[in-house]
Amino acid sequence: DNSVLIEYRSVDGFLPEIDNMVRVRDHFALWRLTPIGENKVHSIWYAHSDPGGIIPSWAVRQTYDQIILETTRNMMRQAQLIQK
Repeated sequence: DNSVLIEYRSVDGFLPEIDNMVRVRDHFALWRLTPIGENKVHSIWYAHSDPGGIIPSWAVRQTYDQIILETTRNMMRQAQLIQK
């Protein structure tokens, strides 16, 4: 299997608390990238997060939509730089 796994987790206490901000204390995400042909990659993204505050579910979903789009764009930029 030629897949690459990228995993990241929250680290509680890594940065100082900020007033009026909700600190996400429990976050885990995993990318699985598998080559499927010339210049093609199949990607799977899994994430779990507990914001630990009163945040509407629609706001959490919207944030995840933005995160996955921005991360995918950044990975594509990096892949183009590597190919040059």
